Amino acid sequence: MRDAGGDFSSDLRGARVVWRRELIRFERDRTRMVASPVQPVIFLFVLGTGLSAIARPVPGASFKTFMFPGIVGMTVATAAFVAVVLLASAMSALSTTD
Repeated sequence: MRDAGGDFSSDLRGARVVWRRELIRFERDRTRMVASPVQPVIFLFVLGTGLSAIARPVPGASFKTFMFPGIVGMTVATAAFVAVVLLASAMSALSTTD
């Protein structure tokens, strides 16, 4: 493992390698490919329909329209968290102890 302070091009190359590896893993995992777009849709329709019955109406917008940005943000944050956990576990598996 190299020390911090290397040149920027090698850092970009390392990031590209990790990105490609995760993309290959994503393409091979059919469950993740199906679940990643389906989960936000389920949240939007199940929670949007269920909670709209008890929520006060928002003038000019439906409750699903109100919920959509939050669900998109939650989806992006969850994907980022999973990527960080996978990267940390890969780094710990590759590191050597003295």
